Amino acid sequence: RTLFVGDDSIVVQSTNGHKEEERSHRELSSRASGTKETVVLRITTQNSSPHFPAKELSDRVFGTHGDMHNVKSQMDACSYGKLNIAPAQGPGIESGVYDINLDMNTSEDDKYGRSIVNAALDKLRKEFGGNLSKRFDHIMVCVPKGVKAFIGYAWRNDFLSVYHGDWCGSLTTKMHEIGHNMGLKHSGEGTCPRCGHADYSGIMGQVYPGSDGPIMCFNGAKSWQLGWYEDKHVSINPLERDWNGQIVGVADYGTVSTMPNYKVIVELPCPKLDYAFYISFNRKTGINADTQEGGDQVMITKLNTRQGDGGESNLEAKLDSNKEYLISDFCKSEQSLIIKVNSIRYTDSLVAADVSVLGSNVSVLGSSASGLAIEPPPKPPTPRLTSRPTSRPTSRPTSR
Repeated sequence: RTLFVGDDSIVVQSTNGHKEEERSHRELSSRASGTKETVVLRITTQNSSPHFPAKELSDRVFGTHGDMHNVKSQMDACSYGKLNIAPAQGPGIESGVYDINLDMNTSEDDKYGRSIVNAALDKLRKEFGGNLSKRFDHIMVCVPKGVKAFIGYAWRNDFLSVYHGDWCGSLTTKMHEIGHNMGLKHSGEGTCPRCGHADYSGIMGQVYPGSDGPIMCFNGAKSWQLGWYEDKHVSINPLERDWNGQIVGVADYGTVSTMPNYKVIVELPCPKLDYAFYISFNRKTGINADTQEGGDQVMITKLNTRQGDGGESNLEAKLDSNKEYLISDFCKSEQSLIIKVNSIRYTDSLVAADVSVLGSNVSVLGSSASGLAIEPPPKPPTPRLTSRPTSRPTSRPTSR
């Protein structure tokens, strides 16, 4: 398990399960496609009430009452209809929301709301049966105020995500935690202790409190993992051949779906060292209009692939037109790569980056990786913690 410290709060992501029959090992691609029956638990305790009315909560997750930017709509938009976050149906469930009243108090001693979450899941099991993962694809638990402050947390390759207070209304937080459920890890930039969320170009970096935005999708590495644009993927061995092509952003994927000359993500794999580089164009428009970093730039992201189902990604470079990036000694080959943005072409219907990957005749071993230096990422939207938490949850909420 891993503890991630968020701004003004705590974000926890763990791979520990609470009971074997409630753990799912489906591959990321299957978790990221199809209809996912989702229930939102709205919890009331003896001393704390839910932050949102049930109708508003349903609207913010599923758009059931006219909210134009919600989890369902943005996941549908980013996936081009491949992923459907659907409101669950069943006894007591109203538009995907299930109210649970607990005969207990919230307490500052309850870190991450674990006692509240356990009690709520126990009640849900009594109503729907012991194996919740067979009944629901996603369970989103809204913990009321009164417990020790956190933003949200989730388990990878699983169904459970948890949110605190008004963060249950945050669009990016809910997409981020569902991203963990689908198998994704964080998107970082740099090597500082707080850099694990510092790639602000996509959903798996920093989260924001807004209920309707920022409107954006996932970075190049995460998008490759999700497989939503796989017909516009290309994987090349740059040590054997150079490559040149046109790369468009995820927002223009629908426009170029029948145009074979355009790609969305280029992969440069190094399987023997368990990493890969991904080249994408972070077009700042439409479904990705509010990307918080690297808008309309070519992004180079490195992904640790050792875990098999994907590790953290790190933003390595952001390139404008006529800029290049050097990767020395690629894959311990004693050859180096140059990734060059020849141009970024704007037309009435499409913006595309003309990119070359040069490696077959490049030999600059010993030079440091260079190119366009990455400027510091934008500041997070909330104040930072004054001190680091001293402990972490020991495991996932347990079944009884």
